Amino acid sequence: MRASGFARVLILASFSASAGAGITSFDLSRYRVAGVYNLPSTAVEASAIAINPATGTLLILEDEGTLIIETTLTGVLVGSMSLTGFADTEGLTHVGSGQFVLAEERLQDLFLFTYVRGGSVSRASLQSVSLGPTIGNEGVEGVSF
Repeated sequence: MRASGFARVLILASFSASAGAGITSFDLSRYRVAGVYNLPSTAVEASAIAINPATGTLLILEDEGTLIIETTLTGVLVGSMSLTGFADTEGLTHVGSGQFVLAEERLQDLFLFTYVRGGSVSRASLQSVSLGPTIGNEGVEGVSF
């Protein structure tokens, strides 16, 4: 999302639910905007955002497959991790024990990795699984856990 033609913004929303009650429906009227924040200028094209529960920070995956940016919940840059060998990254989710899964759209592949602030990771070095054959721009758009 762009604000004033150039800056990206992050919108956080929350809802209230009684403790211990199972959520049986998804009612958007219970959500509210909690804040709107500019993202760092290095967030050229954010394709996915995941929370790192260990640090309480956000990991923002770039569409070009070269960088994961780490920010506070208010968009302040904390760090980053470089990626090599990826082409069309689209999805990112935390799966526990400090590990994340990254999705590549066109290749329909998922990769397991550990985020390391200031580090880097190569596609070829990661455990992966393929969800299907390489296709056009209609593959895996996201991943959630």
